[in-house]
Amino acid sequence: MLVRILVTAAIPLAGLIIVWSTMMPESPASGDELYETNCANCHGLQGEGLRSLYPPLANSDYLRDHQADLPCMILYGMKGPIVVNGKFYNQAMPGVRTLTGIQVWKIMDYINSSWGNNFETAPKDQVKAVAKRCKPRE
Repeated sequence: MLVRILVTAAIPLAGLIIVWSTMMPESPASGDELYETNCANCHGLQGEGLRSLYPPLANSDYLRDHQADLPCMILYGMKGPIVVNGKFYNQAMPGVRTLTGIQVWKIMDYINSSWGNNFETAPKDQVKAVAKRCKPRE
């Protein structure tokens, strides 16, 4: 009797799982979603930064001038003083090592084209290749 109840309950549940899995998007999160999840806590939803702790990404001269380093910064973070738009910052930035190369590219593409930024993002394959070669920063 218990087996019959379990089997009867399992069939609709299996159907729900199949329907739910087909409704899930096949592509990973968009750049703005990835940014909001991984970066916005410190850099702000509008890339405005957080007072003297975290630098802005909006209209950022540092971002503009360090595009080649950006994949590794996103993955492994950075330490030490930097100057962004003439203002000094010295708060360590944690990296997000769980991101894939394509996710790093999506974040870069989003911040490079948001909040007044008009920076060219390197091609996906190039960013993915750089991301693979990145090493943790000391």
